[in-house]
Amino acid sequence: MKLQKLGGLLLNSSNNFNKSGNLLGGNMKIYRKGNVEYNLKTKKKVYEGEFLNGKRHGKGKEFLDGFIYIGEFIEGKKHGEGTEVCKNTKTWIYKGQYSEDKRHGQGKERSNGFLYQGYFKEGNRTGYGKVYEIKSKKLVFKGYYFEGVRQGKGEHFINKSYFEGTFMSGQLTTGNEYVLDGNNEDYLLIYTGDFLEFQKHGKGIEYDINTGHVIYIGIYEFNKRKKGKEVKPYSNRCYTCKKQVDTYNNNPCFKCYWLKCASCGSCGCSYNKSNRFDENQFGFDQ
Repeated sequence: MKLQKLGGLLLNSSNNFNKSGNLLGGNMKIYRKGNVEYNLKTKKKVYEGEFLNGKRHGKGKEFLDGFIYIGEFIEGKKHGEGTEVCKNTKTWIYKGQYSEDKRHGQGKERSNGFLYQGYFKEGNRTGYGKVYEIKSKKLVFKGYYFEGVRQGKGEHFINKSYFEGTFMSGQLTTGNEYVLDGNNEDYLLIYTGDFLEFQKHGKGIEYDINTGHVIYIGIYEFNKRKKGKEVKPYSNRCYTCKKQVDTYNNNPCFKCYWLKCASCGSCGCSYNKSNRFDENQFGFDQ
C-alpha cells in the first residue's frame, strides 16, 4: 500500500526488517522520505540508504533494537557484506557475509569477551571456526560447529591443559588430554578416553607425565578412578607377529587388560596356550 503523506510515502512493511528472523517484521507502518525510512508510530529512523524499485537495494544502514546494521541489501534483505554495531558501546559485534537477512558465509562474531572467526549458515555457526579470548588474544577453541554448537572434531585450550577429540552437542565426549611441560614448550599426553565437562568420565587410559608410559586403565567418574587396573612399565614381543609391544607405544585392551599389539591387534582376548612363547609377555597380572 502506498499513500502520499507529508511529502513522503506511507508503507506497510513486509519482510524487509528481519535479522535472523527475530526483529522488525510484521505490519509496522513505515514512512519514507527521500532515502530514509521512519517508523510512523515512534518517528524513529529505521533505514537510510539506497533503493531500487521501492525496495532496499545496495548500500544502507538499518537501525534495530540495540544495534545498527551497515552493509549491503538486495531486494529488501540484508545480502552480501555487512557489519553489526552495538549502539551502546559503538563497537562491532559481527562482521561478515549475509544471505537472505541472515549471517551466512565467512564472518567474525564478538560475544561475552570472546571472538569467533569462521563460518555461518542461516544465522548460526556451522562449519570450521576458531575462538579467541579478546583480552589475552589467546586461542581457546578450534574445530567444527553445527547450528551454533560445537559438533565434530575440535581442540580446546584451558589454562595449561589442552584437549582434542570429538564434540557432541557442545560437549567433549571422547579424546585426549595434554598438559604443558615444565618449560611451557610442549604438550604432554596424560589421558585418552571419555570425558564429561572436560573431566575424565567413563573408560580411559592414564599416562605417566614424565615417561609417557601407560600407568592405569579403567573407569573414571569426574576425574576420579573408580574401577580398573594399574599398569607397570614393560616391554616384550607380541605372541602372534613377534613385533615389539610395550607400555609406551601400546595401550591395554579394556576387556582383558593385556597390551594390544599395534601391528596385528592381538591381545589377551585371542590368546591361548598353543601360541604362547612367554609366560607373562605383557608385564602385569592377567
